[in-house]
Amino acid sequence: LTAYCARTFHLAQYPDWENYLFIDPDMLVSTVEYILRHQTREGSFYEVADHPWNRKMYGL
Repeated sequence: LTAYCARTFHLAQYPDWENYLFIDPDMLVSTVEYILRHQTREGSFYEVADHPWNRKMYGL
């Protein structure tokens, strides 16, 4: 989802739209940096969770 949003925001940066829609370039940079920090070489993401997944919460 993060990569999809970064791509969408990047594509939405048209000079004609800059008076109506401002996308902070620093936000795009930090989004891509986040992806690069958390993505493995195979393209998957490792799970970073403060709380373990609890099956009882989801009725499983």
